[in-house]
Amino acid sequence: MINIKNLVFGLDIGTRSIIGVVGYQQDEKFIVVESSFCEHQERAMMDGQVHDIEKVANTVRFVKNDLENKLGRQLKDVAIAAAGRVLNTQVIEVEKLYEDKTQITKTHIEEIELYGVEKAQEALELEENVNSKDYFCVGHSVMSYYLDDYLMTNLEGHKGTKVSIKLLATFLPKGVVESLYAVTNMVELKVSHLTLEPIAAIQAIIPPQLRLLNLALVDVGAGTSDIAITKDGSILGYGMIPTAGDEVTEALVHKYLVDFNTADRIKQEATTQDQVEFEDVVGMPWVISKEEIEKVIEPSVTELATLIADKIIKLNNGAPNAVFCVGGGSQILGLTQKISEKLDLIAQRVALKKGSDVAYVVDENRIIEGPQMVTPYGICMVGAKFRKTQFIEVEVQDKIVQMIDTKELTVLDALVQASIPHTQVFPKRGESLFFKIDQKRCRVRGGQGVVGQILLNEKEVGIDSKIEADDKIKVIYAQEGKDATATLKEYGEPQITVFIGDDQITLPIWLKNGDCIFEDYQLQNNDEIIEIGATDLEELEAYLEKNDNYTLYVNGEIVDHSYILKDQDKLYWESNDEDLLGEISDEELDIDEGSVEEDFVEEVIETFEEDLLVEEVEETNEEESFYSFFESQEEDLFELPVIESSVYSIPTSQKPIIKEETAIQNLANVSEEDLAREQETELAREKEARELEAQLAREKEVEEQKVQLAREQEIRELEAQLAKEKALLEQKQLARKKEASEYEEQLAKEKEASEYEEQLAKEKLAQDLAKEQYAKEMADQLNQTKHDIKYELEQGEDPNMQTILARPDEPILEPDDPRFQSIQRTILSQHNTDLDNVITVKVNGKSVNIPKDGGSVMFVKVFDYIDFDLKTPQGMIQLKLNGKDAQFTDPLNHADSLEIFWKK
Repeated sequence: MINIKNLVFGLDIGTRSIIGVVGYQQDEKFIVVESSFCEHQERAMMDGQVHDIEKVANTVRFVKNDLENKLGRQLKDVAIAAAGRVLNTQVIEVEKLYEDKTQITKTHIEEIELYGVEKAQEALELEENVNSKDYFCVGHSVMSYYLDDYLMTNLEGHKGTKVSIKLLATFLPKGVVESLYAVTNMVELKVSHLTLEPIAAIQAIIPPQLRLLNLALVDVGAGTSDIAITKDGSILGYGMIPTAGDEVTEALVHKYLVDFNTADRIKQEATTQDQVEFEDVVGMPWVISKEEIEKVIEPSVTELATLIADKIIKLNNGAPNAVFCVGGGSQILGLTQKISEKLDLIAQRVALKKGSDVAYVVDENRIIEGPQMVTPYGICMVGAKFRKTQFIEVEVQDKIVQMIDTKELTVLDALVQASIPHTQVFPKRGESLFFKIDQKRCRVRGGQGVVGQILLNEKEVGIDSKIEADDKIKVIYAQEGKDATATLKEYGEPQITVFIGDDQITLPIWLKNGDCIFEDYQLQNNDEIIEIGATDLEELEAYLEKNDNYTLYVNGEIVDHSYILKDQDKLYWESNDEDLLGEISDEELDIDEGSVEEDFVEEVIETFEEDLLVEEVEETNEEESFYSFFESQEEDLFELPVIESSVYSIPTSQKPIIKEETAIQNLANVSEEDLAREQETELAREKEARELEAQLAREKEVEEQKVQLAREQEIRELEAQLAKEKALLEQKQLARKKEASEYEEQLAKEKEASEYEEQLAKEKLAQDLAKEQYAKEMADQLNQTKHDIKYELEQGEDPNMQTILARPDEPILEPDDPRFQSIQRTILSQHNTDLDNVITVKVNGKSVNIPKDGGSVMFVKVFDYIDFDLKTPQGMIQLKLNGKDAQFTDPLNHADSLEIFWKK
């Protein structure tokens, strides 16, 4: 019996087989004590995922029992690993725009990283049609940083308007972990440690001093090839391609017309032999050289190597320093050479690693050899090094969050697992306000908002702070910035008062869509405001419908359009059409002095003068020719200073004269030619913008249609899959019912046969008893020995005995009948056996006498009295006791019925 403390039991639960290793850590070495191997008898696993828990558990139970028999002790704890092929890796590019050139801080970097992981979760949900809450995020890393589209190694401290990152995040389905736990629970094993297969393989095959290098680990299995990238001492990312050794095997199947198992044997033997012998399906013998086999599989190997290399480059953003290959499929002829060619590495940089290459493992028995042992060794090494559960629980916002501890966990990991969006920690800035005043594009920025606080065990920390089991995390949510607001009074030209005749007018006058608006008007996004102010005399005249036939007087003096109005200025216009009165002849007026009275002529002249010299000032919305001048033009962004106070007040005497270089400019001094060019450019830009918007709208519509069609297709596929699974389930249920019925029928037959055999045994005992009694009586009568009489009886020479045996009234002896026990003692005495210390059982239909040895008899003792080879497994051993499943330690009783057989 092995009596070493701290034994570590590691299980590699693979798609085709299960490998168990038991050993212990001694200084820097892991010493292997025993190992066991068993293939799945049925396809209970696919691509690393447990599909039939009970069948997988049966295989695990066989490996466990085999190891326990070898060790002579019970195994209770186990270290396991989740397959790398079930991991889902997402590569995401996200960006963050800033309205102004911003100095990038650690907070900005943390915000975009958290945002990147959120987008990776969204991509996972879209790709797999799942809820990301059903996955563990087992790791994420930033592959590249960009500032204003330039690649950067470190963003902190730099200034820019756009930050973007390329991020890789890896997710593990919770269902995979739960199914592994279900298997171990079914065989009464407690998981002491859970890791990932790539982590275990790296632990075994890559020495610590090499883990700082940029390396790739490729685990080539039967159906999939798993890839892990390591850099700077940690795993950068994981990947999987659904192509592996089986594709190469199928090439041999089609070439030589052999079954799959034969082709797989050809593939394996070609790695160690110069020639391979086999028969095809029609019985024709073949002898093929290693070179010919390599030529046949070359296209499949090239395709596999290309897929592996492409995946490595995608995950690593380029070729790594070296590649380590493990797994049974990595032994395929020419595979490592092809991978080195595709990655443009020298052949020595792509190495095949076997179990014997694991430097920190001592395995003297080497019962199992090859690259398939790397991962089991690694599972044991990781389990011995980290004797703790890989699941931790932390409290986030008063809710328990379960996390898988495959690396140093941080607050960010907890927030991701708790599905707290980055906008709850990093505030969204309020919406900015954009508008135009006299063709100048203006912006008022939205509020910054208040950054959220993260409390770890009541202490404020950052999202990169390390966390441990049972930590309590509290997030005081961020407050979003307020949207920008503005009024004309705050951002318009300072107001002045002027007089036109006796009327008092306040400038500037503001127009929106031809309607007059006032100083308290709340500006809206994309407003286009026309402002007629102190410098806009020409526009003011147009607004008041004063054309070139008028002369402007300000404070009694003639001024031109360059004049800048001042507060309290007095304006009036004098018509230039007064001279027309003298030019109108009597003939043109068609007035006959003789036919029209003089007073009537004077009245007509006075009325005409009034019409020419006096014009009522009216507001109008019909001057489209004027307003077209103020239509939207796309110029450089002009940002107004942010006004802290809501009141903008300047004493009248101190109000500045607004000139061309002030904050809000006008185009009064722009030449007509320049204006025409600008208008033409603006119109072209607007047309281009409209076309772009239309194109984007069309693309959005097409994309939405694609998404809708994809979702409908997914729903149809899901419904079809559900229907298929339902049909399969019904078939399984029918099969199980049939199997149960057949089993019950078999039990009934066995019971009937057992009763018949028991009856025969009783009759035989009765005959033996009669023989014994008759021999004794005849010996006394004939004066012969009882032995001589028995001999004659056995030879059938005594007709009297035959008569006795043939008597129909001879009683049937029961086992508890003293006469039955007497004859049994007589028979057993010939073998020097005490009846009280022996039980008789039936094993596979044959009676077996087993000594009690002063105690109870366990099931396992039967193997000492029957011919059954346990050293050469032929499947899973099945134990039955009186028709029910049994264990090796079950006690046996007299007349029990036992069944022992291999289940393939």
